[in-house]
Amino acid sequence: MPHDSSSHSRFAGTIYAVLAFGWWALVFPVLVVTLNHRVQHLGHFSSGGATRLDWSLEFMTHRGIWSMVSCIVLLAGLRRMGEARALLASPRSRLLLGVTALLMLGNWTGFVYGAATDRLSHASLGYYINPLLSVALGVAVLGERLRRAQVLAVALAAVGVAWETWRLGHLPWISLLVAFSFGLYGLFRKQINATAIAGLLVEGVWMLPLGLGYLCYREMAGPAPIFGRDWIVSLLLVLSGAATAAPLIWFASAARRLPLSTVAFLQFIVPTGQLFIAVTLNHESLSASALASFAFIWLGVAAFLADIRVITRKKPEPTSGTMMECQ
Repeated sequence: MPHDSSSHSRFAGTIYAVLAFGWWALVFPVLVVTLNHRVQHLGHFSSGGATRLDWSLEFMTHRGIWSMVSCIVLLAGLRRMGEARALLASPRSRLLLGVTALLMLGNWTGFVYGAATDRLSHASLGYYINPLLSVALGVAVLGERLRRAQVLAVALAAVGVAWETWRLGHLPWISLLVAFSFGLYGLFRKQINATAIAGLLVEGVWMLPLGLGYLCYREMAGPAPIFGRDWIVSLLLVLSGAATAAPLIWFASAARRLPLSTVAFLQFIVPTGQLFIAVTLNHESLSASALASFAFIWLGVAAFLADIRVITRKKPEPTSGTMMECQ
């Protein structure tokens, strides 16, 4: 029986997508929670005098540095360093990637700080909100028009955020930081013709002076960073670079092979997995009122996905562009 190359391509794309989204949903959150628990167990927050924000910033600094190193190794091994050099040579691309580097730092810090303060579920909520926020940004920035189902999706998300604000007594800033930084990251990244790995390398170049400056400040003025003072933490921080770069490769492979609606559906594996880790491994409890916030967002997500299915049935689906590569 002849082999269907199209079916094979979609099957391979699905495997790559599940690998990428599963990694972002489970493996990386487990790495973050494991690091947090190890640092807390070592007494870094008491004897070391560091706050959880100090630790989150240290984590993000090392993630940026070691991600850049991983990208250099990958591109050099594939003999594609020219892609990064071309981006650095373009003033427009270089500037835009500087902006996305700051947005990515904000996204990473919100995610890690949420986990470090037992609010990983808040970061998960942000990733549920993000696709709906991206639709709203398309209207506000790009002048796109919303279809009725999209209006419903965005309205339900807004109700969910309003409910969470009322429940907490303040804006759910971790959720909004994760959602807005991620949404704006995607908006700016779409303006740059760059592969995921080459773009991440240039973003790492932008982050390097900030990161090295911050680590020098911590060494000289304290509280002392934990890197180099515990081999398990140090090893996991180094591995966080490869753990950031690897799923980007899988996602890029999936995006070339799968239609938009499939990727839109599969990407919700990520916040679902994060919510599962928050409850089981990070020992966060979700009250009925907290679940109500998620319920409004989930209804918005359902409307969002239903709209995509209706539209893509009316015309041939393009393969997906970049929808998630910031985590």
